[in-house]
Amino acid sequence: MCRKNANRAKSAAQRERIEKVSEYFDFIVSLRNFVRKLSLKDLLNLYMMKKIMLLFVCLFTVTAFAQVSTDNINKTDSQGRKQGIWKKYEKGKLVYEGQFKDNIPFGTFKYYHPNGKLKSETEFQVGVHIVRTTIYHENGHKASEGMFVDQVKNGEWRYYANTDTLIKIENYLKGKRTGSWKTFSAETGVLLEEISYSDGKMNGVHKTYYTDGTVSLEENYVNGKQNGKCTAYYPKQLVSSTGNMLNGFRVGNWDFYDVTGKLRSTMEYKDQKLLKTYVYLYTKGKGQKINQDAIAYFMKEGDKSVAVMRNGNKIIVDETLDEITLWADFMIFTRIAPSILASTDAIVGYKEVEGGDNDAIIIKLNPSPGEEIYAEGREAKLVKSLFNKEMPKE
Repeated sequence: MCRKNANRAKSAAQRERIEKVSEYFDFIVSLRNFVRKLSLKDLLNLYMMKKIMLLFVCLFTVTAFAQVSTDNINKTDSQGRKQGIWKKYEKGKLVYEGQFKDNIPFGTFKYYHPNGKLKSETEFQVGVHIVRTTIYHENGHKASEGMFVDQVKNGEWRYYANTDTLIKIENYLKGKRTGSWKTFSAETGVLLEEISYSDGKMNGVHKTYYTDGTVSLEENYVNGKQNGKCTAYYPKQLVSSTGNMLNGFRVGNWDFYDVTGKLRSTMEYKDQKLLKTYVYLYTKGKGQKINQDAIAYFMKEGDKSVAVMRNGNKIIVDETLDEITLWADFMIFTRIAPSILASTDAIVGYKEVEGGDNDAIIIKLNPSPGEEIYAEGREAKLVKSLFNKEMPKE
């Protein structure tokens, strides 16, 4: 009897399994027939639904993982001190990430640009006392690197263009400038400036350079002030000017040269003031040292140029009036007519030309050149401005 009951139960289980298999095969057959009846558009829609369902599954998985991963960050202890990993987000974007121990940062902190690229990387080597920092441009290239000791710069700092070109080297000692400082061209990397510091002040030789690497200026500093010889150069390395400095002021004689190397003027300084200015007039290649205040004006006489002294004497000079204009002090001498370059205090008046065009005037000079000096347009307005309180309108 028991055996019959067992056989019956076994037969029932087999029938149940057979029925389930049959139902499964019926479902497969029905699904196959359903798919065969679908159009291409229906199949594409079905495929997209499959991708959307897969996306939902991925998002759910990521969200669940993020929920789990944030359980152990941004924590404080019972005393309110930050502990462990901290991350800050703004509008869904990571701003920074790092670690704290008892509210003190340690290890490496990373800050990020809005585009997600690394903005800075800070390594806390001895708590907050010694910190090494590297800053990056938004394109990912290094911008600067150096060290802070007790929150002030210390040691060598380097700065870079967004092309990785080194553009500056600085040195600090406990926040004060020290040692060699150098500046380089961002385009070529050529040295443009170098200076030495001591205790935060410029000390030693200061040099600047043209973009081709040649020297443009060389001077000396003592305790932050210019002292000693100072020389400026034209690009072809001819001297432009040279003289001496004392505590930031010019002293003695300063010589100034034109681009051909000719000595053009000497300025005499004393007690922080300019005493006299001398110019050099060349006749047949030979220079004459003349007090600039003694010159009333330069003018054309035929095919020559002459310097007219205030006493009426004349000195023939080798240069044309256009060439004289290039080196003459524009604060003193003004081109008032095509044939005249005059000292402003040699211009003693003017007279309107009746019926003249373009504000035409006749200029009165002292000493008189022996002929009428006619001016119009810009030159006429300039002369009038010397006698009118209101500047002429263009």
